[in-house]
Amino acid sequence: MHPWLALLFTALLSLPASVAVAQVRVAAALSSSSIEQGDVVMLTVTVFNPSGNPTAPKFSLPDGVLGEGPSVGRSLSIVNGVSTSSVEYQYRLRADL
Repeated sequence: MHPWLALLFTALLSLPASVAVAQVRVAAALSSSSIEQGDVVMLTVTVFNPSGNPTAPKFSLPDGVLGEGPSVGRSLSIVNGVSTSSVEYQYRLRADL
């Protein structure tokens, strides 16, 4: 067995049996604060520490705004026994006034 493999195995065994999980929260951001005809902005909705398997948010767009998406990204991190995860939904919005 390689020495680094033994070290990794030892490190995994030393992890706590249960990990703390942070609270769920949601954030939304636009890539621009204004939009004109033909412009494209990105709407990003991020769910931090979701429980289960969240579904993409559903929302209506104002007249004259077209939407595509979402594209979905997921991340998971465990640092010092604290688990954090997020799911990011990204939508492409275009003004078609």
